[in-house]
Amino acid sequence: AGMSPGNGYMYGGKKYLIDNDFVDIDSAGMARIKPTGLAKVDKQTAPTLGGLIAHWSSRLKDPAPQMLEFIARTPGRWVTDSQLAAGIGRKSGNGFWYGGIKALRRNGLILQINKQYQLAKILESLS
Repeated sequence: AGMSPGNGYMYGGKKYLIDNDFVDIDSAGMARIKPTGLAKVDKQTAPTLGGLIAHWSSRLKDPAPQMLEFIARTPGRWVTDSQLAAGIGRKSGNGFWYGGIKALRRNGLILQINKQYQLAKILESLS
């Protein structure tokens, strides 16, 4: 799901799925989808890239939302550190910058090779 285990978002999502009758937790602690949950999923609309970007942008601290939005506008392409910095009007190479990159990586939203970034494949598949 592109989420770090053991954080508030993860537990909030698990609680939502249980409370809304999507899943049960078995004796081994594993989530199992319920027939009622499967029926609900069939009625759900598929997420859009824009919807997921907006969802994550509202939950991330600066400068991560701006970084994610910029990277999402270039699906399938690698963005360099300097391109990203120019695109969002920020200086790269400091703790603030690396905090944004770390949040995006930790939540599975981007791929990183050295100082180049690309939208995660699961998000890219929605573009």
